[in-house]
Amino acid sequence: MKARVFDYHDGLNPEEMSNTSVVEGRDGRLWITIVDGVVSDWIDPHHLRHNDLAPPVHIQSMFVNGHAQVIGDKTPFPAGVNRLQIGYSAPSLAAPERVMFRYRLDGVDRDWVSAGTVRQAVYTNLEPGRYRFKVIAANEDGVWNTEGASMELNIPPTFLQSQTFKALCLVFVAAALWGAYHFRVRQISNQLRLRLEERTAERERIARELHDTLLQGVQGLIFRFQAAAARVSHDPVVRQSLEQALDRADELVAEARDRVVQLRRTKIEGSLPQILERSAARIFTGSLVETRLTVEGASRDLSALVEEELVSIANEFMANTLQHSGARRLDIAVNYGRKSLSLQLSDDGKGIDLETLNRKGREGHFGLPGMGERARKIGASFDISSQPGAGVMMSMNVAAVSAYLRAHRRFFRISTVSN
Repeated sequence: MKARVFDYHDGLNPEEMSNTSVVEGRDGRLWITIVDGVVSDWIDPHHLRHNDLAPPVHIQSMFVNGHAQVIGDKTPFPAGVNRLQIGYSAPSLAAPERVMFRYRLDGVDRDWVSAGTVRQAVYTNLEPGRYRFKVIAANEDGVWNTEGASMELNIPPTFLQSQTFKALCLVFVAAALWGAYHFRVRQISNQLRLRLEERTAERERIARELHDTLLQGVQGLIFRFQAAAARVSHDPVVRQSLEQALDRADELVAEARDRVVQLRRTKIEGSLPQILERSAARIFTGSLVETRLTVEGASRDLSALVEEELVSIANEFMANTLQHSGARRLDIAVNYGRKSLSLQLSDDGKGIDLETLNRKGREGHFGLPGMGERARKIGASFDISSQPGAGVMMSMNVAAVSAYLRAHRRFFRISTVSN
């Protein structure tokens, strides 16, 4: 009987392995005997062959989104790679079915991926960018070809992944925020205008009531007193007293009519610097306080409500400067900015202590709280600061859309007026 000799890498098929036995011969060979037949196999453990030749590795095919792609470093890829399949091989004449593979895609895989005997790498939903694919292989005896094969991949972005699209998104978001800001500013401005209209209507109503009821009634009483005075006795003392009372009544009626006219007037005459200049001259007349007025920017007409509240706040500050600070100088600065109107007043008086500032004024005094309330009424920022012995500084800023009327503008100027 002639024995059939198998290479040591070859094995028996599973069916033969179920009925086998191994016997060691005197020469050291291992004999594998199949019980069902006379065929025997043997292996000589002392003369086993080892394959030291690492298999060469080749990248054979590539499919992008199911379509075959030409292999090459400069191969253009389509935008938006949903599925990438790379086929590779490593020829081996000894035992090709036992060749093992590892691969890695730089930028995706942190370490080598053990593929076993699988000869294909699959990637899905790759982001745009540059990648490097590398594959290595080992023969049946575990000898690795560490050089392997590699190729560069350059996946371009789709329009939605491009920098242009991202820039457009940023522009759109910025435009949306800018539009929302302007919408909010216009909304606040409209609210201020509505409040101004309501306030103006209320003042006109009060003026009508005063004119139609109180003033008319007082005027009628004066006429009756004049008629009674004409019939009174010729006592000069009594007559003189009546005439003096009637004269005083006429003066009160005249003052009341002036008040009615002021209530009906929706805007103070003159620009804001002119109004502040007149107020400073009136408040500090006869005092030692020197006032200095500075105007910057192109003078513009203001909303009546904003102008009135700013003047009222400034008058309160100047009155406090005269009564409490002991200052010798007051600086007023008006800045017609493009984005906002700012008003700043500062003196060189004794200042306000920190506790009073933190409590927004002394108990029973409402000057500081009142100024803050007026500023909030027109949507203005309000800040007041002081150091004992270093004077007080107050500043306000009103958004341009709320402060300015769109109509008349004057040329840019910087002026200084001293009192």
